[in-house]
Amino acid sequence: MKISEYDAFGPWIYRIDEDHPIPRCFVSHIDDDDEPLFRLKVPKHIERRDATPDMDLYEYLLSVYEDRLELLHLADEGVWMKKVKYNKITAVSLYRDVLLGRLSVHMQDDTFTFDFNATSEEIVMEVISEVRRRYPGKSDKNNGGFDSSKINPEDLFFVNRWNQLKKDEGAFTNCAYQPPCLLEGDEDPGAGKNKAANLGGSLHMQKEREWIILNRLAEYDYEYLFIPRTDSVSFAVGGDTPYQGIGKISITAGSLSRDILYRTDNSALAGFYH
Repeated sequence: MKISEYDAFGPWIYRIDEDHPIPRCFVSHIDDDDEPLFRLKVPKHIERRDATPDMDLYEYLLSVYEDRLELLHLADEGVWMKKVKYNKITAVSLYRDVLLGRLSVHMQDDTFTFDFNATSEEIVMEVISEVRRRYPGKSDKNNGGFDSSKINPEDLFFVNRWNQLKKDEGAFTNCAYQPPCLLEGDEDPGAGKNKAANLGGSLHMQKEREWIILNRLAEYDYEYLFIPRTDSVSFAVGGDTPYQGIGKISITAGSLSRDILYRTDNSALAGFYH
């Protein structure tokens, strides 16, 4: 049964089907002869109680095609479209902080991004899976199997994520793990003691055509990075940080730029990108 847009509206993302049609604000921008693999509609960030039947309730329409992504965005000035060919993608990131989710698709000089309610992370991961099947990536000649028993995280966050990744991703060619730890920095004259913070930890996975990095930024704050093997990717290991015994891995992949901290005595991770 077809459900009215207003009755179905909530914070979650819907797949377009007979029950959940394309929002009216996007209909005139759709080519009926150009059929995607699937489409998703992403709601505006408003409370359900503030929605009314006459409102445009969806901010984005994401179409996944065999050769590209298309994002329609309803902005104040009208609807604009962004197209991304898979062969132009340099990285994909999925960020989550409690209920905030953010999908970013990075290209050489541009980034395609939208925010969503993180209750819909699973359906956004379906988009990422389709992108990963199609984006460029040079095969690694060292494609021997990695013994997953070598990674034994103790932190429950990484235990759960690692078990799921082993199940979903299949064979890895190499992996390395940075456990969470306390960061000790230079003395803070105002506080009269050393600065201290927590390093959330990170998990680094290498596959035949790509890298996957899970970087934990805080208790409920983390990011997945999916980076295909292309000439636009570079890793610089061992840069200076304000913390004792802590180095950084600087990652560049087109418009993606990230620094990930690690303990310099973590030899497995220090040598992972060499």
